[in-house]
Amino acid sequence: MARPKAFDTMVALDAAVEVFWRYGFEGASINRLLDEMKISRASMYSTYGDKDALFTQALSRYHARIIGPLLEPLFDRSVEGARALQSVLSARIDQLFDDTTPAGCLIAVASVECGHNESSALERQLLDMLADFESGFYQAVRRAQIDGVVDKYEDPLQLGRVFANHAQGLAVMARSGAERRVLLDLNRWMLVQCGVLKG
Repeated sequence: MARPKAFDTMVALDAAVEVFWRYGFEGASINRLLDEMKISRASMYSTYGDKDALFTQALSRYHARIIGPLLEPLFDRSVEGARALQSVLSARIDQLFDDTTPAGCLIAVASVECGHNESSALERQLLDMLADFESGFYQAVRRAQIDGVVDKYEDPLQLGRVFANHAQGLAVMARSGAERRVLLDLNRWMLVQCGVLKG
């Protein structure tokens, strides 16, 4: 009969999320992870696997806990497309400048480092997560077009990709030390360019 875990696996995983988010994959040493997760090396390997496996689980946890709720308005058909675009981009900046979390976005951090990690499973995972951004923004743009806010002749798929790249670019800029007002100005410019806001 297996002994029950002596630690909360989700609490420990959340601690791993914070470490990877703050230091990236390369900067998150095993010792640092174990210290923050408050578990032994044996417990880490038996519960989560090696560092690569722990990283993919941390990414999934981050996506479910942080990104999923952020993107919800984009997928919600009861929310006007233009309002969804504005609220999500505004919430993105609030999230990026939350003093209780590391700077930037774990997905953006992982995307930058992905070339240094040979795990094809990780690359697929990141592509799927980035596709969520594109799909959500696409759906909001389409609703905004139907409402007559965004030009119906614009390609909603391309606009969705532009918004998704903008959202990730904001994360990279925030992590690099850009001021909040700069990101707010960029958001406004994006929304004006696609017709959601008046110049």
